[in-house]
Amino acid sequence: MLEIENLSAGYFGSKVLHSISLTAGEGTTLVAGANGAGKTTLIKSINGSLRPVNGSISLDGRKIDKMNPHSLALMGIATVPERGRVFGSMSVEDNLRVSFESVKRNKVSYENLVENVYEIFPDLKEKRNDKAGTLSGGQQQMLSIGRAIITSPKLLLMDEPTTGLFPRTVRELVSKISEISQGMSILLTEQNLAETLFLARKVYILESGKLVFSGTPDEIRGNRDLRNIYLGIGGN
Repeated sequence: MLEIENLSAGYFGSKVLHSISLTAGEGTTLVAGANGAGKTTLIKSINGSLRPVNGSISLDGRKIDKMNPHSLALMGIATVPERGRVFGSMSVEDNLRVSFESVKRNKVSYENLVENVYEIFPDLKEKRNDKAGTLSGGQQQMLSIGRAIITSPKLLLMDEPTTGLFPRTVRELVSKISEISQGMSILLTEQNLAETLFLARKVYILESGKLVFSGTPDEIRGNRDLRNIYLGIGGN
């Protein structure tokens, strides 16, 4: 369980997040907001890339807000950054192996874990010997997710994973996220929830670094203003 209490964070003395409190348990927790709302700052605060100004962050009861990114990765926090992150000059298989070797959190063999990734993303198995830089945008995003899940994370942070992808690719990717969310905690940030709302057990909405909503997907669907902004659906 991820627990965040009264978190404030920012850059060069300027706060971006203001007293944020939220929790994320098993399944998918969605954090929505427009560009500049503070979603990426939240992700960086959790994974140790950014030191919070105030507040606390805990994972399974252990405070983690002063830990560095590698220590947090060893604890089981993996991140899929916006627009993914792969080594373009390396093969798909080598990208996955590097991620596995960098953490090695458990005794499960690389062979078993990589087969699990290939089962979820068959395209990656087909292209396992290809350079990652030759993959399509959607395939690179899938590889970025594969690099994260091969570390067997307790908590998977995903920063706007559908950004810049074609609608068909978005639907395919969201289906894969639904598959991997079983038995894992995922914190997922997005601008538009039309394709991802069904994934969520809980939804938070950020505006200008402040939480303005916390509730369920049904509450989003039942609120005309929120439905119009985040689902693109008007009406009463």
